[in-house]
Amino acid sequence: MIPLAVINGIVREKLLTYHFNELKSHHLSTVLLMIIFTVYTFALGSFAPVLSLFSAASIGMMWAVLTIIFEFTFGHFVAKIPFSELLNDYNLSKGRIWIFIPIWLLILPMILYYIHT
Repeated sequence: MIPLAVINGIVREKLLTYHFNELKSHHLSTVLLMIIFTVYTFALGSFAPVLSLFSAASIGMMWAVLTIIFEFTFGHFVAKIPFSELLNDYNLSKGRIWIFIPIWLLILPMILYYIHT
């Protein structure tokens, strides 16, 4: 999933920000990544189905937590983005909707489980 997120970030920086303002690019990139993760998860589920609701919830929790850990460690220590700027992407009152990524990753395996059962 990390390569998909990195590609999404490149698309945002190289393509979306060229055509849209920063906030609109953020919104489009967030929705695009949710769609990409959905397609990936459904494809993965056809090869390795989730066998129980507990497994689905565990997978979702792991994906959400690892996503946040990766974003803050890579973003801060590799990309040199201040923590305050990283946290800003989670601020709904400022129109930032990135919080929906870990929420979507949390519930996506459970949705897949219910669809396949």
